[in-house]
Amino acid sequence: MKKILAFILCALLICAFVPFSVSAAGDKTVVFLDTMATGDGSGDSPENAVASLEDAFAALDLTKDCTIVVSGYFLQMQNFVPTESYEGSVTITSVYDGVDYRKTAQAAYGTNSQRFFCPCEVKFEYIDIEMQGSFYLVVAQCNPFTLGEGVNMITMGAGTTGLKFGNAFSILGGYQGTGEGGVLVEQESKDINITVMSGDYILIGAFNRQSAAWKRSIFGC
Repeated sequence: MKKILAFILCALLICAFVPFSVSAAGDKTVVFLDTMATGDGSGDSPENAVASLEDAFAALDLTKDCTIVVSGYFLQMQNFVPTESYEGSVTITSVYDGVDYRKTAQAAYGTNSQRFFCPCEVKFEYIDIEMQGSFYLVVAQCNPFTLGEGVNMITMGAGTTGLKFGNAFSILGGYQGTGEGGVLVEQESKDINITVMSGDYILIGAFNRQSAAWKRSIFGC
């Protein structure tokens, strides 16, 4: 009996140190995105596209520079609020490997008054933005954020003026103090890095928002 128990304990200890097999998620640098997709992101083509930002980020190795290719029509239907921060970067685009999916598949990035909390450096380029609501709010959380070349606002919601956060493609350099996104560290000071090269109806706030921390500086986090 003692020998059997010893064998079982030994087996359990071995299992504890042997990694279980995992899926391909988390090891890619390119993933395709399309609301109508049914793929798991494991391949390198639109046929393997995922249907949500959460699945797209989960498929990527975010210690590296990665790309999310919007290869069809994607509609962000809820706030994107990641629970971790990452060292790498993510470029969101509809042009990849010589193919412009805006021309071949009417690709566009739609949103209905949602927020996008950046867990790392993020760049949008060569992509059509369709704002069905009155705003889209990018919360950079002190990560570098870029609207690069080729960003077109093809549809603006009612009341979109570009004059305030609730009526624009808004970019907040710091944190949104509403309990969403990363933890607001009011004693920490970080640089703000926002670059805009194209697009319309854009409002930039280089500060923390809806928190007492914004009073410290309108130029830094």
